[in-house]
Amino acid sequence: MPEVSAVIQQLFTTGLTREAFIEKFKQIQEAAQENNEESVFTRELSDTMISAMYDSFHKGDAKQKTTTTTETTTDTDVKALASLDGDDTSVSEEDLIHLYETTLERLKNTEVSDGEVDSDSNSITVTEYLDILSLQRVIKVRLAEIEKAKVQAEIDNLVLNSNGITNELKQEYDSAKKNKQTAEENLAKKQKELEDVKNKRQSISEAVERKRGEIEGTEDKDRKNDLQNELNSLLSSAEAYENNQSDYMTEISGLNNTVRVADTRMKSITNKITTNDKGTSKKVKKLQDKIEAIEQKLKQDLELIDVQMEEVNQSYMKALHSAGYDSAVYSNMALGYSEGTIAKNAAQALANATSQIGVRESTGHNDGAQIAKYRNGVDNHAAWCASFVSWCYKGNNVFGYQASVSGIQSKAQQKGLYSEKGTYIPKVGDVMIQKSNGASHTGIVEKVDSDGTIHTIEGNASNSVKRVTYRVGSKGYNQISGWVRMSEVQV
Repeated sequence: MPEVSAVIQQLFTTGLTREAFIEKFKQIQEAAQENNEESVFTRELSDTMISAMYDSFHKGDAKQKTTTTTETTTDTDVKALASLDGDDTSVSEEDLIHLYETTLERLKNTEVSDGEVDSDSNSITVTEYLDILSLQRVIKVRLAEIEKAKVQAEIDNLVLNSNGITNELKQEYDSAKKNKQTAEENLAKKQKELEDVKNKRQSISEAVERKRGEIEGTEDKDRKNDLQNELNSLLSSAEAYENNQSDYMTEISGLNNTVRVADTRMKSITNKITTNDKGTSKKVKKLQDKIEAIEQKLKQDLELIDVQMEEVNQSYMKALHSAGYDSAVYSNMALGYSEGTIAKNAAQALANATSQIGVRESTGHNDGAQIAKYRNGVDNHAAWCASFVSWCYKGNNVFGYQASVSGIQSKAQQKGLYSEKGTYIPKVGDVMIQKSNGASHTGIVEKVDSDGTIHTIEGNASNSVKRVTYRVGSKGYNQISGWVRMSEVQV
């Protein structure tokens, strides 16, 4: 696997199409993960976000040095990007971080929806917004690390070339610097472990809200009791992870103190070296103040992002609660606990689909334990929209299990249950088929408005399961080629 820096250099070359850009960017992510590099590139980023980066890139840098509108990158594009940090001969990590910042700021200003999103608008789901904020947090930390490293290098150069330096003091300085680096590494490692605990705690919180929604939407008393027992078990797990999280916070507090002690020791030796070199001492103090300012700014930025994440997370939990409720309602219809106007198999498929709303890929590469379940346990990183529809309609005798959209369409045609768009008005439970420029996609119809607007639940939509809206005449609507009439199938 190539080094991250090597792939970065390949990313910004002339002639790259949008698809090639996305593929190269994924190589950067894979290289970072393979090399166990802690950076912004190891974080989850959907094709939608990478595509948005490509669009931002085509608009040039923040000073709008170019307004390229071609379909591939040009020499002007690459030169504009490479000069972002003052070096027009190569592309650095800071250049890519600049693109991240520009793109994510633009995406953060789009409409955030608790439920479905318009296929052709800039609206994003709360899960995608949480991804954006999470990535923004990592970027702030990485930028601070880069800035601090540069300033520290200046301090090292001044100290080691000071008139007051001796071999003994140099050894003390090097030892103190090494101790500080070790303390910072231990702190970063523990913080990473805490993030893993938080993620597990978050997953349980998501399951809790889904379960609460299911309980509210369930009419059968026995089923409601079973769900309540499941909820109680989840709440116990949540409490255990919360205690674990508290333990990590205590450890991190101690490690933070160790870093402060190491930093104080290093400054003490620095002062000893430069005490009789007033010019150097003044410069070093100014640079030390600069590092403190960087750290203070980072603290403020992270606190603001954490507040935003908490606010968005509350909306996310409401969306999951609603999805759990809807899933239970559809399940009631399928099991005959309540009357409905849709076929039982369609109701069951929608119960399955709504129960998965909010599920995301693990790293944005068609992967994840739940994604593998949709593919009958196969984790092959293939597109999974058709597998998701098959999983929702599990056991159906129309198309069975299919890993491709063409497979679903072909089987439905053989059964006489496929209609081209314009020859049939879709109903709840039907399967939407999209075909455009060699690409294909599919989803399950959840609702059809009187004006023809189609509401679907889809897998592999921006790397997740979510509700999508197709308005008549929109680009997404025009890409619909037909429907599998699952609403006519009785089980």
